Amino acid sequence: MRTEDLEKITPYTNGVWDKENLIEYLIWKCDRRFSTWIDDYFSSYLNDWQLAELLFDIVLDDDFDGFDARMSAAYFISQLSEDILKEKKDLLIKAQENEVEACRPLSYIKKSYDWL
Repeated sequence: MRTEDLEKITPYTNGVWDKENLIEYLIWKCDRRFSTWIDDYFSSYLNDWQLAELLFDIVLDDDFDGFDARMSAAYFISQLSEDILKEKKDLLIKAQENEVEACRPLSYIKKSYDWL
């Protein structure tokens, strides 16, 4: 896989998120060759409510077996804007109950939130 290959399967096109391609990006986030590139890609979407919904869906879906995708989704949830996190507080708390620490969004947050 090359960066050019990832660009061809972009998860966001014409204002719509493609969940399957999003999962693909989340999986490739765990490969250090692409981690920074994928971080940069998502950096402009950290205020996107649709993305937040999909990330929480992935983290909280007990039937979904993709550990790498769930772990990366938890990471990107931690990067979402504070406004989104406040709005999604119940889901954030529920995600924190995951038995695997790497799938808990707050394990990636470096600051504390008084509103939690």
